Amino acid sequence: MNNNPRILVITSCSKKKEQNTSRAVDLYKGQFFLGVKKFCEKNSFDLMVLSAKYGLISDEIIEPYEQRLRNTKKDINRLRALAFPNFKDLVPEYDYIIFLMGKTYTSVLNTNSPKIRYATDPTGSGGFNQLIVKLNNLPKEEFISLIRDKKTFNRHDIIN
Repeated sequence: MNNNPRILVITSCSKKKEQNTSRAVDLYKGQFFLGVKKFCEKNSFDLMVLSAKYGLISDEIIEPYEQRLRNTKKDINRLRALAFPNFKDLVPEYDYIIFLMGKTYTSVLNTNSPKIRYATDPTGSGGFNQLIVKLNNLPKEEFISLIRDKKTFNRHDIIN
Protein backbone atom coordinates (compact mmCIF):
# COMPACT_ATOMS: atom_id res chain seq x y z
CA MET A 1 0.00 0.00 0.00
CA ASN A 2 1.26 3.46 -0.79
CA ASN A 3 1.35 6.44 1.58
CA ASN A 4 -1.64 8.03 -0.16
CA PRO A 5 -4.04 5.13 -0.61
CA ARG A 6 -7.14 5.45 -2.76
CA ILE A 7 -10.12 5.31 -0.40
CA LEU A 8 -13.84 4.92 -1.06
CA VAL A 9 -16.35 5.65 1.70
CA ILE A 10 -19.78 4.09 1.40
CA THR A 11 -22.56 5.37 3.63
CA SER A 12 -26.28 4.83 3.74
CA CYS A 13 -28.95 7.22 2.57
CA SER A 14 -30.77 9.44 5.05
CA LYS A 15 -34.43 10.10 5.71
CA LYS A 16 -33.95 13.87 5.45
CA LYS A 17 -33.62 14.89 1.79
CA GLU A 18 -33.74 17.83 -0.58
CA GLN A 19 -37.20 18.37 -2.05
CA ASN A 20 -35.92 18.63 -5.63
CA THR A 21 -34.19 16.29 -8.04
CA SER A 22 -30.45 16.40 -7.27
CA ARG A 23 -27.15 14.64 -7.63
CA ALA A 24 -27.24 11.68 -5.23
CA VAL A 25 -24.45 13.01 -2.98
CA ASP A 26 -26.30 16.35 -2.73
CA LEU A 27 -29.80 14.93 -2.11
CA TYR A 28 -29.32 13.63 1.43
CA LYS A 29 -29.41 16.13 4.31
CA GLY A 30 -29.30 14.00 7.46
CA GLN A 31 -26.78 15.05 10.13
CA PHE A 32 -24.68 11.90 9.86
CA PHE A 33 -24.71 11.93 6.07
CA LEU A 34 -23.55 15.56 5.97
CA GLY A 35 -20.76 14.69 8.42
CA VAL A 36 -19.62 11.80 6.22
CA LYS A 37 -19.71 14.04 3.14
CA LYS A 38 -17.59 16.66 4.94
CA PHE A 39 -15.12 13.94 6.03
CA CYS A 40 -14.76 12.72 2.43
CA GLU A 41 -14.35 16.22 0.99
CA LYS A 42 -11.77 17.19 3.64
CA ASN A 43 -9.67 14.10 2.93
CA SER A 44 -10.25 13.76 -0.83
CA PHE A 45 -11.92 10.37 -0.40
CA ASP A 46 -14.49 9.15 -2.92
CA LEU A 47 -18.05 8.91 -1.59
CA MET A 48 -20.87 6.60 -2.60
CA VAL A 49 -24.32 6.14 -1.11
CA LEU A 50 -26.13 2.88 -0.57
CA SER A 51 -29.68 4.03 -1.32
CA ALA A 52 -32.61 1.90 -0.21
CA LYS A 53 -34.28 2.66 -3.55
CA TYR A 54 -31.49 3.13 -6.12
CA GLY A 55 -28.66 0.89 -4.89
CA LEU A 56 -25.06 2.11 -4.96
CA ILE A 57 -24.97 5.67 -6.32
CA SER A 58 -22.87 8.82 -6.30
CA ASP A 59 -23.18 11.42 -9.05
CA GLU A 60 -26.41 10.11 -10.56
CA ILE A 61 -29.29 12.58 -10.73
CA ILE A 62 -32.16 11.17 -8.67
CA GLU A 63 -35.54 12.25 -7.37
CA PRO A 64 -36.40 12.46 -3.67
CA TYR A 65 -38.06 9.31 -2.38
CA GLU A 66 -39.45 7.71 0.74
CA GLN A 67 -38.10 4.19 1.02
CA ARG A 68 -36.28 2.50 3.88
CA LEU A 69 -34.29 -0.68 4.03
CA ARG A 70 -36.09 -3.02 6.38
CA ASN A 71 -34.08 -5.59 8.30
CA THR A 72 -35.67 -8.52 6.46
CA LYS A 73 -33.98 -11.12 4.31
CA LYS A 74 -36.25 -10.20 1.38
CA ASP A 75 -35.44 -6.47 1.53
CA ILE A 76 -31.71 -7.03 2.06
CA ASN A 77 -31.57 -9.47 -0.87
CA ARG A 78 -33.51 -7.02 -3.10
CA LEU A 79 -31.01 -4.26 -2.42
CA ARG A 80 -28.03 -6.63 -2.69
CA ALA A 81 -29.17 -7.68 -6.19
CA LEU A 82 -29.37 -4.01 -7.15
CA ALA A 83 -26.10 -2.81 -5.57
CA PHE A 84 -23.65 -5.71 -5.45
CA PRO A 85 -22.73 -5.86 -9.18
CA ASN A 86 -21.59 -2.21 -9.07
CA PHE A 87 -19.80 -2.77 -5.77
CA LYS A 88 -17.93 -5.82 -7.08
CA ASP A 89 -16.60 -3.75 -9.99
CA LEU A 90 -15.39 -0.99 -7.64
CA VAL A 91 -13.34 -3.14 -5.27
CA PRO A 92 -10.24 -3.47 -7.52
CA GLU A 93 -10.06 0.34 -7.95
CA TYR A 94 -9.43 1.10 -4.25
CA ASP A 95 -6.88 0.34 -1.56
CA TYR A 96 -9.54 0.59 1.15
CA ILE A 97 -13.34 0.73 1.19
CA ILE A 98 -14.84 2.14 4.38
CA PHE A 99 -18.40 1.27 5.42
CA LEU A 100 -19.82 4.12 7.50
CA MET A 101 -23.34 2.77 7.98
CA GLY A 102 -25.39 0.62 10.30
CA LYS A 103 -25.50 -3.18 10.41
CA THR A 104 -28.50 -3.64 8.11
CA TYR A 105 -26.97 -1.58 5.30
CA THR A 106 -23.54 -3.14 5.88
CA SER A 107 -25.06 -6.61 5.46
CA VAL A 108 -26.10 -5.72 1.89
CA LEU A 109 -22.49 -5.40 0.69
CA ASN A 110 -20.81 -7.70 3.19
CA THR A 111 -17.82 -9.43 1.63
CA ASN A 112 -14.55 -11.08 2.64
CA SER A 113 -12.38 -8.56 0.81
CA PRO A 114 -9.32 -7.56 2.86
CA LYS A 115 -9.85 -3.99 1.56
CA ILE A 116 -13.07 -3.47 3.54
CA ARG A 117 -13.09 -1.58 6.84
CA TYR A 118 -16.18 -1.44 9.03
CA ALA A 119 -17.31 1.31 11.39
CA THR A 120 -19.25 -0.19 14.27
CA ASP A 121 -21.14 1.14 17.23
CA PRO A 122 -23.47 -0.81 19.52
CA THR A 123 -25.27 2.39 20.57
CA GLY A 124 -26.66 3.01 17.09
CA SER A 125 -27.04 6.40 15.45
CA GLY A 126 -25.88 8.39 18.49
CA GLY A 127 -22.57 6.55 18.49
CA PHE A 128 -22.18 6.98 14.74
CA ASN A 129 -22.79 10.73 15.07
CA GLN A 130 -20.06 10.90 17.71
CA LEU A 131 -17.80 8.83 15.44
CA ILE A 132 -18.15 11.17 12.46
CA VAL A 133 -17.44 14.21 14.64
CA LYS A 134 -14.22 12.52 15.80
CA LEU A 135 -13.30 11.49 12.25
CA ASN A 136 -13.75 15.05 11.03
CA ASN A 137 -11.26 16.21 13.68
CA LEU A 138 -8.76 13.44 12.94
CA PRO A 139 -5.81 14.19 10.64
CA LYS A 140 -5.90 12.13 7.44
CA GLU A 141 -2.60 10.39 8.27
CA GLU A 142 -3.99 9.19 11.61
CA PHE A 143 -7.13 7.86 9.94
CA ILE A 144 -5.07 5.97 7.37
CA SER A 145 -2.94 4.52 10.16
CA LEU A 146 -6.11 3.47 12.01
CA ILE A 147 -7.60 1.63 9.03
CA ARG A 148 -4.27 -0.03 8.21
CA ASP A 149 -4.22 -1.50 11.71
CA LYS A 150 -7.91 -2.30 12.22
CA LYS A 151 -10.53 -4.01 10.09
CA THR A 152 -13.27 -2.63 12.35
CA PHE A 153 -13.22 0.61 14.29
CA ASN A 154 -15.52 2.77 16.38
CA ARG A 155 -15.50 6.10 18.18
CA HIS A 156 -13.53 4.64 21.10
CA ASP A 157 -10.60 3.86 18.79
CA ILE A 158 -10.14 7.58 18.07
CA ILE A 159 -8.50 9.56 20.82
CA ASN A 160 -9.16 13.28 20.52
